[in-house]
Amino acid sequence: MLKKRVCETTGGGRGSPPDAAPNARSAALARPRTSRPQMPPRRFRSQPGIRGLLVAMCVLALGVDLAAAGPWGRRRGRTRRTACRVNSAAANVPSRVAAQQARANSPRSLFDGRTLAGWEIADEADFAAHGEVTVRDGRIELEMGSPATGIRRSGATPKLDYEISLEAMRTGGGDFFCGLTFPVGEQYCSLIVGGWGGGVVGLSNIDSVPASDNESASWQDFREGQWYAIRLRVTAEQISVWIDDEQLIDVDTAGHDFDIWWEQEPMRPLGIATWYTSAALRNVKLVKPAPTAAATDEAAGDATADEETAREEAVPGDRHRESR
Repeated sequence: MLKKRVCETTGGGRGSPPDAAPNARSAALARPRTSRPQMPPRRFRSQPGIRGLLVAMCVLALGVDLAAAGPWGRRRGRTRRTACRVNSAAANVPSRVAAQQARANSPRSLFDGRTLAGWEIADEADFAAHGEVTVRDGRIELEMGSPATGIRRSGATPKLDYEISLEAMRTGGGDFFCGLTFPVGEQYCSLIVGGWGGGVVGLSNIDSVPASDNESASWQDFREGQWYAIRLRVTAEQISVWIDDEQLIDVDTAGHDFDIWWEQEPMRPLGIATWYTSAALRNVKLVKPAPTAAATDEAAGDATADEETAREEAVPGDRHRESR
C-alpha cells in the first residue's frame, strides 16, 4: 500500500500510467544532446548591401573595371587597353632611342677577309697601269702601280655623319700607302697617309690647298712592314682623323671647300689608293656615329606625337559613352 502511494506520488515505477508527466530530471535526460550550442544564423548573409560590398571589393582587387559589364564595357575596355599601350610607348622612348643608337654604332665590315665583294679595281686615268690587287691571309694587297693602284666601293656610301676605320701597312715604295677618298656632303676630299716623301699626313684639298701645305698637315715617321690603325670621322661640323688612337686632324667644315686632285677622281665616292707604293689593307669598317642630341630629341618628339594620336583616338569613345 505504501509502495503504491510512493509510485503514484513520484510518477515512476511500473504502475505509472503511460501519459504521466515526467519530472525535471527525466525531462533533462530526454532532451537531445549536441556537440556544441547552436549559433544564430549570420545576419550579413541575408543583407544584400554587405554582400554587394564584398563582391565589389573582390572585383576591384582583381583589377576588373565594373563598367566593362555595361553596354559600353567593350569600348571602355578597348580605351583602357589603348591607354596602356600609350603609356607603355611613352615609357619605352628612351629604350627605343638607345636601341637605335646601339644599332647605328655597330660597325659594318666593308671587307669580308676573303674576296673583293663590294669593291672595284680602278683602271681609269692614272690607274690604267695599276699593280695587281689580291686578297690573301685576310688582307687586301695592292702592288705598286705606275703611278697608282686603288680600289673603290661599289655600294651606297654615306655622305655625312659616318666613321671609317681600317689598318694599313706600307710594304714597298716611298710615297703614300693610304690615300682614302671620301665624301663630305656633296663634296669630296682625300686623306693622305705617308705622302710627299713618305711622312706627310693631311687632307687634300682644303680650299684647293694640298695636304702638304694646309692646316691639316703633319709629319709622321711610318715604318715599312708595320700596321697602322687609321680612323676617319666626317660630320657636318668637322673632319677628324686618328692614327693609332692619336688625333692628328680636327678641321671645321664651316667656311671651307673640299676637293680632290684630278688623279684621284676614279676613287670616288669612296676609295683607297697608293702612289708608287705597295701596301696591304685589312679590317675596313664603316660606323655610323651615335645620333646627335637634336636627333635624339626628334625621336622622342615622334614618340610623343604617336602618344597624342593614340589618346585622341581613345578619347572620342569615352565622350560618346558619357553623352549617352
